[in-house]
Amino acid sequence: MIDNRVAAFRTALEQLMSAMDAIVRIARWTEAPDAIPAPLQKAASQIDERLSNAVKLADTKVVGAPQVTARINAMSGCIRQLAEAFKAYRAEVEAAPGTEAEAALSLDAAIAEVKDTDNKIA
Repeated sequence: MIDNRVAAFRTALEQLMSAMDAIVRIARWTEAPDAIPAPLQKAASQIDERLSNAVKLADTKVVGAPQVTARINAMSGCIRQLAEAFKAYRAEVEAAPGTEAEAALSLDAAIAEVKDTDNKIA
């Protein structure tokens, strides 16, 4: 039987990565800002909600079968890693406005690392 909590953590992690990926893509956007596709803008605009939901979920204590708790704990670690990377991204952009593309490099690296880890978890 599949534990629904694993699915909830998986969804939260994937949605968070999607929103952060949109942030990175927009930060690197070289064409006119009005040419940014609506779905990309929508995904990026959901970052605060998705980040908040994922962090709340990652902060919950999970008790269950060892395989389930191991997967959930690994996904929680990925969520925390992304949260820290996004916090650093925002701090860098706030400290030096106009550096979104450069700041996005670190965020993109964190996303790639989490995707690699996530592939090993799944």
